[in-house]
Amino acid sequence: MLTIHYYLDPSGKHDKLYQIACDFARELAKKEARFDEVLLLCREDKKISDIQKELEQEPLERFNNGIRFSGTGPLFIIRSLREYLRDVFSTALLIACGLDTGDLFKLGDKCRASVIIAVPDEVHDIEQWIKTWDPREISGAEPVVKSYPLPSCVIKVGLDEMMERGYAKEKYMENEYVRFTIQSLTKHHPEIDGNEVKAYLMRKGSWPETEARKVKDYIDLLKVEKRFSRSDDPEMILSYQRWRQACINRQFPSFPFS
Repeated sequence: MLTIHYYLDPSGKHDKLYQIACDFARELAKKEARFDEVLLLCREDKKISDIQKELEQEPLERFNNGIRFSGTGPLFIIRSLREYLRDVFSTALLIACGLDTGDLFKLGDKCRASVIIAVPDEVHDIEQWIKTWDPREISGAEPVVKSYPLPSCVIKVGLDEMMERGYAKEKYMENEYVRFTIQSLTKHHPEIDGNEVKAYLMRKGSWPETEARKVKDYIDLLKVEKRFSRSDDPEMILSYQRWRQACINRQFPSFPFS
């Protein structure tokens, strides 16, 4: 399932960050009837208390059971990240409160949310998450962190072909064709960037972060060691030429280029 990502930059000196995030979630819920519940996730009890205090909801037990602001709109429930990851509730909209990049990647790998709104303590806490997902900033602040750019055309064509083979996604890096594709691209296109590839696999192919990171690490290793187990395989250069020709033709070819 494709997840839409947003974030709120706390450096904007907003007085009530979580109120802004909750208001934004309510606006989304007005447009999408399926957003009948919003889950606020926190890493620790202190953060839960801080949010409860900011939103001025008493008693806390009422918030735990779910509240509707002004008596209307979606039901807002507050939970700890540990509790959520243990049970993985199915909910359409999540507000990640004070979570960092590691938490958000773990959350993304396990959750079934349609929307994740990240509200970090500091924007640098989620810098890698922003670079990877290119989320929209919801307060209108000028983004201070730029996302990873898309890979070059030939790399995208090679990765798209790799992802279009259904079995390639089943075993990820354990799949022989995945390793073949990455070796071919790294050997013949040394400008390849592991972070850009990782972000592309997650954005375009919905790969789990843990699996996409293995591809990034594999690219980094190949670029350093320059050892390719299939370097003598003519299919490596033929495949690369086919992907390059596809970029020239601006269409995906039906037959290998030679």
